Amino acid sequence: MGKYKFERRYHTDNHQAQRGLEQRDYNDVWGDVPIGEAHARGSLNGQRPMARDRSDYDWRLGIAQTFLDLCL
Repeated sequence: MGKYKFERRYHTDNHQAQRGLEQRDYNDVWGDVPIGEAHARGSLNGQRPMARDRSDYDWRLGIAQTFLDLCL
């Protein structure tokens, strides 16, 4: 992993916000698509940050939006 550079985009220790923010970033780049479609378009991730059928999917995205509204 030493050859990769990672940029920290958000500073929160709230796990729910982290997952929502990660999914928002994924959606911004690839759209809210299955991982196979993202792979076909160039994604190197092995999976989506959150499964679309999770019961808390929209809730976590809402927490991420609240974080962005209040903290940025």
